[in-house]
Amino acid sequence: MIEARVRIVHAGGDASKGGRIGDELGVLGTTVVNAMQRFLALSALCALTLGACRGPEKHSPEPPIIERASMTQVRAILVDGERVGSVASYRALRGQRRGVQVIRNAHGQDLGLIDIHGVVWRYLPHGDAQPVAEADRLRALAVVLELSEEIEVTLGPPEPVPQEDPPRP
Repeated sequence: MIEARVRIVHAGGDASKGGRIGDELGVLGTTVVNAMQRFLALSALCALTLGACRGPEKHSPEPPIIERASMTQVRAILVDGERVGSVASYRALRGQRRGVQVIRNAHGQDLGLIDIHGVVWRYLPHGDAQPVAEADRLRALAVVLELSEEIEVTLGPPEPVPQEDPPRP
């Protein structure tokens, strides 16, 4: 704690030599001292309040983990009639009503997903995922596929689901 000693001198004498501050300075001096004390108390209170107040920390929700799922539908992502990717829908084998959709490029590489809440995620290098801030689902697919903003993306009709080998125990 910082301690300060103040010596107030007035034309009538020195207040530190036995008298009270109010006696030497009069009513105006006492009012000024009280105002300064209130100001310091208010400043200290504001500093404590502002120091403890922090905005909400921004945490992105993590994509859900589904251990076993079956593919239910595949739709092509088209630009001017040409296939640039696909969206494969998966439903968990353990009774979940909604599933996830995996976004793939034309080479079949997974680039992102749409989780059970409808949030579009874009995979980043080294296993990280980032939510895509696009309200339009087709525009979000274009962002995941890294297409320019001028390109119009459409979804093709549902395609037959490829048969997979049964999983190994």
